[in-house]
Amino acid sequence: MKGEALNVVRQPLTRTLIFETGIAIADAEGIDAVTMRRVAATLNVQAMSLYNHVSNKRDLLDGMAAHLLATLAVPDIAAMSWRELAGRVGRAYRQLGLDHPALYPYVLERPFGSPESLATLDAFLNVFREAGFSPTGNYLAFSLFTGFVEGFTLDEITRRNQRSLRDPVKNPLLSEDVPANYQAVYEVFGAGAVHDDVAFERCLELVLDAMEALMAPEHPE
Repeated sequence: MKGEALNVVRQPLTRTLIFETGIAIADAEGIDAVTMRRVAATLNVQAMSLYNHVSNKRDLLDGMAAHLLATLAVPDIAAMSWRELAGRVGRAYRQLGLDHPALYPYVLERPFGSPESLATLDAFLNVFREAGFSPTGNYLAFSLFTGFVEGFTLDEITRRNQRSLRDPVKNPLLSEDVPANYQAVYEVFGAGAVHDDVAFERCLELVLDAMEALMAPEHPE
């Protein structure tokens, strides 16, 4: 039965334990399976016990997203070049999405509201500032960088989900008509498509080059 594989030995209830349990459920069965009652059952406690630690389901989902974001912490940020830092963060952010596809949209919509998240963002942006990016250039570079990483990862998650479908009705790319009638589609997304890892690395380098161009003086305030 669903949920049995996730049952754990009862241990002191904490927000961290609750969030980790919710993440495990989402990874195994999808975001719709994450409820206060289900998390409580998995932890072998009464549902009301969770309310001593989380206010409601929204608080639960926010906490799960924040817990995942905390795993992206990069040590010694100030010691890195901006390009090295962006590459490392971009790859980690993509991997987080691939490891936790059901929760990735919640991670993306979470605002930088806590002191911890603001401190992390400030340290990240300060590396670019010290490298010579103006405030406007820093904003444009950050927008370009996050737009690429988040968009690529969301698209990759969607395509992976589609490729996992073996029914030609649900996955049109499996139709025998595609190679003959939709040659460009088949060339780009069919059997000979560029591997996602290769595509990400190539595109990331192009994005980093474009970000570097934003340091030039022809991008005034």
